[in-house]
Amino acid sequence: MKQSRSSILLTAVSLLLSLAVFSSLPEQIPAHWNTHGAIDRYAPKFTIFIFPAVIFLITILFQFMRRTDPNSENYDKFQKEYHRYTFVIGLVFFVVQIMTIASAFKIDFDVNLIFCLGMGSLFIFLGNLLPKTKHNYFIGIRTPWTLADEQNWFLTHRLAAKIWVLGGLTVTLTALAPESFQVPVFLTVLAVMVITPFVYSYTEFRRKR
Repeated sequence: MKQSRSSILLTAVSLLLSLAVFSSLPEQIPAHWNTHGAIDRYAPKFTIFIFPAVIFLITILFQFMRRTDPNSENYDKFQKEYHRYTFVIGLVFFVVQIMTIASAFKIDFDVNLIFCLGMGSLFIFLGNLLPKTKHNYFIGIRTPWTLADEQNWFLTHRLAAKIWVLGGLTVTLTALAPESFQVPVFLTVLAVMVITPFVYSYTEFRRKR
């Protein structure tokens, strides 16, 4: 767990934050926002402790995946990137925790703006990690063809990296667009980011046959 100390620290900060605000929280806190940025579901205030629990479980899960992967020796080749995956996923939950607390205390903020900037930045960050991600069974573009062929894996991730970065930039820029434009663009970008590497992976497989 030595390399996961940043994620463990994030867990500790999340837990301390939950403990610090718990007594001051209302009995019901926000649990979900709709596409218009309005709260549409509440939950008991003890659910604020779900966030540090999830961040910690993610850290444990990533350690478990690394140890049980048939290609476990490859993780040493992208160790820094692997732990960045762990940390950034935990960071997403931490940001949602902060949003939940702020909303519970009636602090106004633009949910859609945070969503566009946050998801856009996440896609850009992950896009930069993809080409450095070595062949494995848990993290990356896992199609039947990338898992069966390391060259297919390399080419697919190189293409996916460009698409994810461009997709992230597009989503980030939609923060400036009208609300009605944001969700369709996000869903379209997400579909392109998922489908294109899959199709490309299969195309490369067919080309080599």
